[in-house]
This record gives sequence, structure tokens and C-alpha cells, in this order.
Amino acid sequence: PATCGTTFIASFGKKAYRGPVTAEETTRLTALYDDAKTKYGAPTAIRMVLQAMLLAPRFLYRVELGGGASGQVVRVTSAEMASRLSYLFWKTMPDAPLTAAADADQLKTPAQVEAQARRLLADPRAHAVSADFHAQWLQLDTLELASKDAAVLANFETLKPLMRTEAEKTTEDIFWNGTASAYFLGTTTFLNKPLATFYGVTGPAGAAFEKVNTDASKRMGVLTQAAFLAGHAHADQSDPVNRGKFVREQVLCQTLPPPPATVELQPPVPTAGTTTRERFAAHRQTGSSCMSCHQLMDPIGVGFENYDAAGAYRTLDNGKPVDASGEILQSRDADGAFSGAIALTQRLGASADAKNCLATQWFRYASGRGEAPADVCSLKKVQSTFASKGFDSKELWIALTQTDAFLYRRAP
Repeated sequence: PATCGTTFIASFGKKAYRGPVTAEETTRLTALYDDAKTKYGAPTAIRMVLQAMLLAPRFLYRVELGGGASGQVVRVTSAEMASRLSYLFWKTMPDAPLTAAADADQLKTPAQVEAQARRLLADPRAHAVSADFHAQWLQLDTLELASKDAAVLANFETLKPLMRTEAEKTTEDIFWNGTASAYFLGTTTFLNKPLATFYGVTGPAGAAFEKVNTDASKRMGVLTQAAFLAGHAHADQSDPVNRGKFVREQVLCQTLPPPPATVELQPPVPTAGTTTRERFAAHRQTGSSCMSCHQLMDPIGVGFENYDAAGAYRTLDNGKPVDASGEILQSRDADGAFSGAIALTQRLGASADAKNCLATQWFRYASGRGEAPADVCSLKKVQSTFASKGFDSKELWIALTQTDAFLYRRAP
């Protein structure tokens, strides 16, 4: 029919562009369709219009141009808000109810936005996005890239996906059923028989993962799981630097400067009769150019020395008793000495700073960028709401949608 092209442009374009097709876009696409239909027929003309739409910036990017003078702070339009919400909770285009709310201009008030956010959060599709956040926060991809010498763990490649599954199932359980403290203080995990054998504990009898209690004297929270420990270690030895750096940056939200360009980033070679702690101590020697940063990382990282390069528990390192005593310095409320990873995670679990950092990490994830000076009020609101809701991470996710950073934008 003569109207086939314009009908397709309007209906498919609204989905592809996540909003109404403008008059200019309609004119341009209709001209393409009419020309192609004359030369090649209607089916080919539809294919060419489809190609043009899927190559358009409005499909490839989430473009926000609606309203406001240049540089002016304006409220996000309902159509733009529909996309902000759907990509925050589902990482995909708005569904029919969200599109209908946008068409009726009912995504303008915080209450309207919250109502839709809670609907999206209740959908199973939100689980994949929370899993993606945890994978990025815990840097689980480092486990995928890790390798271990056969002397450390011969079947490491076989166990790697099981280690990741443990971390994924644990964080999912904490997020949907617990509070933020359990990331550090949790005493349950998910194991199957091969992973239980690796940990040296009695566990499930088969390949299926089951929720089990941990030995709280050796394992507590996600930072004592093999996924983190093996992913932040070398092939032949543990790595107090990277383990400490992770806590400093990912758990306490303190950014460390890059190492000097003249420093050779190679771990010390393991030698007979020396422990990892002893070999890495040179970083913190007085006068060393590395001292200022390493005193912020290494005294935290050595707290994990009861776990080898693969994350297995140990009391001896190279034949010597493990010294896992450490200290947190220059934090806001977590400073102090500790002995071992359990004491370290208990200190982090009691830290308001660590929970505020978790809120900050969610803000960064939701925004797709680091925080800016203009975000101070939004961050404080998210952190205070998180605390008032008992550190329920689901409420933290909702709180992100109630901030000025989410409800407003600066017009280009």
C-alpha cells in the first residue's frame, strides 16, 4: 500500500529511537523509502529504511536533546526518562507500559519515576543488571584472565568458572535478600562438590550449587572467596599490593595515583625461605619512591596472607608461619590495626565509609561516569537514603532515580 512506508517509519522508528520520530526524520526516511520502492520494490525499500534506522545516532546512542536553552539545567523529558529507567534496570529499550507513561507525559515527577522504577525492579530482568554491577564492582573479569602455576593449583582452569559462580550466587543472594553488611560479614556461600573439595570443607555431594554455612574463622564475606583472592594474585604467589589496592579503591572509594613511569611493575621473584610479605616489604622502606602509595595498599593487602595465589587457606608460606597482621590508614572511619582477613572484613563491615562507597559505586554504575562536583548533593541523598533504609541495596537502586543527577540534565 502507498502508506506502508510511512506506517513502518512511525511504528518501528518509535521503538528504535525510543521516542517519536521527528518531522525531519520522517521526511528523510520517507524520501529514502519512496526512491527505493520505485527502483527495487517495497520489500527492499523497507529493508533499506530498516538499515538506515539501525545506523542512525538516535538508535546507536541514547540522545537527550529535548528542551532547554544551551547550558540550562532542565528536567529530563518523559520520553528521555523512559529510556533512563529502562536502561538503568534492564539495559534495554522501554517496554509498553513505560512507553505509554512517556506518551502521556507521566514521567515528570519523582513519584511517577519511583513508581515505574519499583515496577522495573520487580521484574526478573533486573537480576541480570544487578549481577553485572557486582561483576564490575568485584572485578570478576580479573579471574577470567588469571592463571596459576601447576604447583599452586593444577586444576585451576577447571575451578575458575566454579569460583565465579560462587561469587555471582553469593552477591545475588545478598543483594535481593540481605543488606550491604553481608558483603563483608556474610557467613554463607554457594558451593558444589569440586569447589568444596578445593576449600577443604564438607559440602554438597554433586555438581549443583547449594547454599552452605562457612567456617567464620576462615571465610567471611566476598573478600575471602576464591574469585576475589585468585583474581587478585600472581600465578605463583599472593599479591598484597593488588588485594590492598582493591580494598582502597573499590571498597573505600579512594583513588590512588598511578605508579611512577620509571618503576618496573614486576612482582619479586619467590625465593626459598622467604614469605610473600617479606618480599613485598621493600615497597614500604623509608626513602622508597613507592612508599607513599604502598603504605596505603600493602598494610591492607597483607591481611589476606592466609590465602595463597589461588585463594586456598594456609597457615604456612614457604615453610614459615603466615603473618597476616595489618593496618588501615587514612580512611574516614575504618582506621586501625587488625590481624587477618576476618578482622579486616569485620572492620569494613562496620564502616559507614565502606557503605557510602558502595552507594557511590552504584551511582557511578548508573551514571556511566565518575561523580563530578555538581553531584555532591545527589550522592549525599543516595547515601542518606541507603542508611535510612537499613542498607538495603534494592532501596539504594531506587534512590538513584530520585536524585537531581537522574531527574535533570544540562541542555547542550
